[in-house]
Amino acid sequence: MTKKCNAKFFCRARPLITVACLLLIPVGPLAAGIFKWVDDNGKVHYGDRPGGADAEPVQVNTTPPADSARQKRNQRRDKLLKIYQEERSERKGIAEKQRAASKKRKANCAKARNIAGAYDGVGRIYDEGENGERAYLDEAAVSAEKQRALQAVADWCD
Repeated sequence: MTKKCNAKFFCRARPLITVACLLLIPVGPLAAGIFKWVDDNGKVHYGDRPGGADAEPVQVNTTPPADSARQKRNQRRDKLLKIYQEERSERKGIAEKQRAASKKRKANCAKARNIAGAYDGVGRIYDEGENGERAYLDEAAVSAEKQRALQAVADWCD
């Protein structure tokens, strides 16, 4: 069972006081260096405290050396990721072009069907000249225009 705190300041500051006390704990063993010395028999010793008068501090590199194999793996991974990204964007571009071509094909198919259907229900067909005069087509020209319209339907529609 927890006791109820009567002093509001102390209750709110308790975690901060705890952290401050932990920070005041001496970190001597962690900050102590490593020493190297040679004993009377010529044997080399290492320790966290100097073992003799001729003990000298040793600098220890705490950062691990760069792993060349890891660097190569990372470079290979980055290269593959770049290649995959380029392939994805290329496939996306191809898909967009295919969608645009399909849309254009559908529009041209609808237009060709409309033109081909228009030839079936009309009696006379004419062509406008440059100055706006109508030139009516004879049977052979009408037949040729119908064939051209049907060929357009065959070309644009599946």
